Amino acid sequence: SSTTSKQEWRVFVDRGPHCTRSRVVNCAILDGAWGLAWFEGLIFVSSFGSDQILGCDEKGRFVKVFGGPPLLDSPEGIVVAADGALLAASFLDSRLVSVDLNSGKVSTLAAGVPIEVDIEAGAFRPRSEEEVRRAVKDEADLWKSDESRREANGFSFRSRLSGPEHVAFITDKEKNHSSLFVSSLHNDSLIEFDPNTMTPRKVYRNLDGPLGLAVVYD
Repeated sequence: SSTTSKQEWRVFVDRGPHCTRSRVVNCAILDGAWGLAWFEGLIFVSSFGSDQILGCDEKGRFVKVFGGPPLLDSPEGIVVAADGALLAASFLDSRLVSVDLNSGKVSTLAAGVPIEVDIEAGAFRPRSEEEVRRAVKDEADLWKSDESRREANGFSFRSRLSGPEHVAFITDKEKNHSSLFVSSLHNDSLIEFDPNTMTPRKVYRNLDGPLGLAVVYD
């Protein structure tokens, strides 16, 4: 962070092991800091390399850790919803997840086409349908479902979700209306979800590798 008057920088949390004050065994590693969110005096940061979300106070003291494999897979954008749940874009397994900041429970809201690391090419690429079926045989029926139908296991499959990068809320309090926007890198899309049902309202296509999102209110 920095101050606008003195242009001085202060490190809150740097790379390395960070353990909570109450439980020494509850440790995390900040590796590839990505998304940031602020809620009730705590700063949350997604750690891409360690598959975790870290929480620290204003003095940089590490107090909470969420996720870890297999609950998260390279989390990127995060945002705190009105009800206090933290929503995260789990990049490699193409999921949108909800994190209960009290219990630490991680729930899948929507899942799409997973991403894998192509070591030889040094790049990320979407997995093919056959690759996913071989990797997760128990969830092969997920690929056969219609996008508008909620799955029996509690979340929806969305074929337009592939490599989610960032998430953002737009809320109109007068109309009691809100939308969750997710940038989907690997199929050049921006998806607008109903945050209550996770049903897509609109898909903005033909974008070129959408990454960050920002909400500007007039």
